[in-house]
Amino acid sequence: MNDDGKGRSIKRKLRNFSPFVQKSFPDKIAHQEMPYIFPEDDEEGRCKTLGFTWRCKTSYVKSAPMGKAVCDQDLGVKPGISNRVYFINIGKGTIFHICDDRGCDLSAAPPETISGVDKRYNGRIFDDDRPEIEKRFIGYL
Repeated sequence: MNDDGKGRSIKRKLRNFSPFVQKSFPDKIAHQEMPYIFPEDDEEGRCKTLGFTWRCKTSYVKSAPMGKAVCDQDLGVKPGISNRVYFINIGKGTIFHICDDRGCDLSAAPPETISGVDKRYNGRIFDDDRPEIEKRFIGYL
């Protein structure tokens, strides 16, 4: 199961997520190799982006500690996760991404799915983002 020709297995790459999973990782984790998402930082073209997806029940993931670990990465607090983590709810059509300790992204199709979240946390929206968000929710708020 080598993914980069350096003898590192996919399971080794996933070990920093192990503390945040209730059960052991199943063999059915999908692995995808893609071009590096920051090509400007990879002049030699040696880097790549590895994507892992795991379809599971929410009870399998310790989402609050995982979110805290993503936020703590820039602060040097352990455990920290420096990878991008997305929570996708297929049933509700939502995607939740914690960027870092400064904020998160929440998207949905259709927007009315998350209009209650927008109402509840409106005061926490960055002023720079507010016009775009309000434009998307016209008619749903």
